[in-house]
Amino acid sequence: MTEHRKRLLIDGLVGGLVGYGAVVATFIAYDVVSGRPLFHTAALLGEALLGVPADGGLVAGAVDPGIVLAFNGLHLGAVLLFAYLSGWLVYEAELHPDFWYVSLVMFLAATILGFGGVLAVTVMLGVVLSPWLVAVTAVLGALAVAAWLLGGHWSLVRFIRDSRLSDVAIE
Repeated sequence: MTEHRKRLLIDGLVGGLVGYGAVVATFIAYDVVSGRPLFHTAALLGEALLGVPADGGLVAGAVDPGIVLAFNGLHLGAVLLFAYLSGWLVYEAELHPDFWYVSLVMFLAATILGFGGVLAVTVMLGVVLSPWLVAVTAVLGALAVAAWLLGGHWSLVRFIRDSRLSDVAIE
């Protein structure tokens, strides 16, 4: 395996775990502040995705760990995919510095599609989640992935910092 592929795998794996952790922490904080059991939101989403009857995993305030684990497995896979694709964009932007604009637009588009996709799925499945909760978790997860990836690619960060939009001639 080439050094590039190893770095891309490590960046994607760690970035995905960091982003996943940010989203899980946000959901847990929301559940605690709302006075619900830990992983309540994950259980609701898991029930909807797995077709479990409403509150089937939340009997007497208890959360079914199987449903939570199943949902978190699907969620982790999605965040890892996002992080691997984001890592590839960062790698390409580092190889071709002028590509960073395209990478940024693609990263933002993937973040927005992820937010919209989760919101659409929750509506289709009948799970009532605040759009603000979904938006905040999506943004925090994406920022965590971006921070991890850019933290390991200082040459790209320096290039972006030093580049000037005024240097681009608009005719």
